[in-house]
Amino acid sequence: MDTKKIAYQGIEGSYGSEAARSFFDSNMVLVPKETFEDVFSAVTKGECASGIVPVENSITGSVVQNYDLLDAYRCFVTGEVILPVDHVLLGIPKTAVSDIKKVYSHEQGLLQCADYLDTHKDWERVPYLNTAVAAKFVAEQNDKANAAIASRYAGERYGLAVLAQGISGSPNNSTRFFAVSSKKGKEKGNKASLLFTVRHEKGSLARALVLLSDLNLTRIESRPSPNENWEYRFYVDLEGNLSTLEPILAGLSAYCTSVRLLGIYQSAR
Repeated sequence: MDTKKIAYQGIEGSYGSEAARSFFDSNMVLVPKETFEDVFSAVTKGECASGIVPVENSITGSVVQNYDLLDAYRCFVTGEVILPVDHVLLGIPKTAVSDIKKVYSHEQGLLQCADYLDTHKDWERVPYLNTAVAAKFVAEQNDKANAAIASRYAGERYGLAVLAQGISGSPNNSTRFFAVSSKKGKEKGNKASLLFTVRHEKGSLARALVLLSDLNLTRIESRPSPNENWEYRFYVDLEGNLSTLEPILAGLSAYCTSVRLLGIYQSAR
């Protein structure tokens, strides 16, 4: 395993690259990957020591694909970072907004800027692999009819001009990222993430949640089980004094078919 390589989805100028720089030491080498699954694959194969992936946006909610990949690749959460997201509309220099016909961005970027885009209903919205990849594509095409939704830094990186700013649906738009690894982290901090599947019996989920009530349950996300139809896995984030976590995990086993501690780490908030 290369202990200095960190995988992220996208290219230089993406929010993933910014999150990686925010969380990891400056001497780490960032390795761009085309898809989120490529990030998890690089981590589990030992190509990279860690990866960083978005799991939640303050406007559009969960990035459910990455919750599923976290379990599919049996990875652990070693930390989190919350990155402010400041989307801007980027285009070829000297482009007028009236010139635009197509807007490229990651589907999350398009969703987070839906209110702004709705004021330009004649624009075609084109989902792309990543916000920075979209910016690079627009720069390479050199066509004033094309624009991208990405970060201001991505615009600077690929020589694009800011055509409109403040286009997110909220001035507080932020994305939460998980740092993931194939190995457990130091397991120190005030926050824990768990994954469990309750028994298909009356009251099982309610009893499981009662066991978690001594800690602050900051998030719960249900996802369909990959093995059984109409059964669900639950991802939860807990904050507080984690000295009670071990007996909680033991108690959950009475109501669950599986319980997995994904990680203990320091809250980014």
